[in-house]
Amino acid sequence: MAWSLYYLAQSFQSPLPWELCPLLRNSSNFDPECTRTTSTVYFWYRHVLKVTDEIEIGGLPVMHLSVSLFVTWLIICISMIKGPKSTGKVMEGPGVAIVAFTDIISVFSGSTFWSIMIFVFLVTMGLSTMLGILQGLITPLQDTFLPLRRHTKLLTVGVCVLMFLGSLNFVRPSGSYYVNLMDDYWASLPLFFILISENMAMAWIYGARRFLADLTIILGRPISPIYRWLWCFVSPLVLLVLFVSTLTHLYLKPITYMAWNSSISNETTHNYPSWAKVLLVLLIVVTTLPIPAYFLYTLLKMILPVSRMKRRGTVFIRHEDKGDKSQPRPRLHVGLNQKKMNKSR
Repeated sequence: MAWSLYYLAQSFQSPLPWELCPLLRNSSNFDPECTRTTSTVYFWYRHVLKVTDEIEIGGLPVMHLSVSLFVTWLIICISMIKGPKSTGKVMEGPGVAIVAFTDIISVFSGSTFWSIMIFVFLVTMGLSTMLGILQGLITPLQDTFLPLRRHTKLLTVGVCVLMFLGSLNFVRPSGSYYVNLMDDYWASLPLFFILISENMAMAWIYGARRFLADLTIILGRPISPIYRWLWCFVSPLVLLVLFVSTLTHLYLKPITYMAWNSSISNETTHNYPSWAKVLLVLLIVVTTLPIPAYFLYTLLKMILPVSRMKRRGTVFIRHEDKGDKSQPRPRLHVGLNQKKMNKSR
């Protein structure tokens, strides 16, 4: 969204800055790095990202992208505090490449107008997505820690500040390579794991038959029982195959990324370093670990009270001393009480 917001800010000029290659300083010649490729690709890598030739070369966050990122999280924070109604309703769509958009925009007449319209749409769509993600973080925190419900605004600001600080790594000159690492290799495995967990919880723990009955009540019409078989057998099997194949692909094949080579003005394939692979494994573990951890926590929370109740309900019987015959036996009282009840009947 920060990239789209920066492109939107750059769209209020004619001609658009990515339509032409820049001139060299004190010269009428175009930059040779731009002439070896297209002006839109050059603008993306050299002007927007200020990208390095490989992921190992770091650097401080790019200033204009940091400002765009700050404005992005400021808009998100204000929208969350004011309420989702202030942002309007936007239907989410598939991700698209910014460079491909700028190529298409440059062909149209009135490219400035179309650029503004398209990037307003992208910014609004990104804002709608981020609001949903942020709401999915704040609501579970308030449900788990009840005192946070009294400080919703403060919690929202705190989460947005932490998100902004964590996002600064992605606006460094090598930040786009981290984005590709997460987008290409990290997102799929946790997603499959979450889907498998949800499917198993619904179909086998809560019960697919019970869930089907709930849907029948909600919709007011019967639903085909074939869905129960799909939820119980077909869906888990397909998701498990996809999960295992993705895991096998990550294990057997080297993970690569496309880096910008300034000497030839083209993208080249590089292997991620070993520390990037370790980072990828840590990200996968951190995002999937809360599910089994919370499952064990809930299971123990249910088992411990039951065991305590059993201990409290245990009856200890003390054998009566054979020499002590002064006290009557309880059986006699029970028998007398039973005779009284029979007479009353």
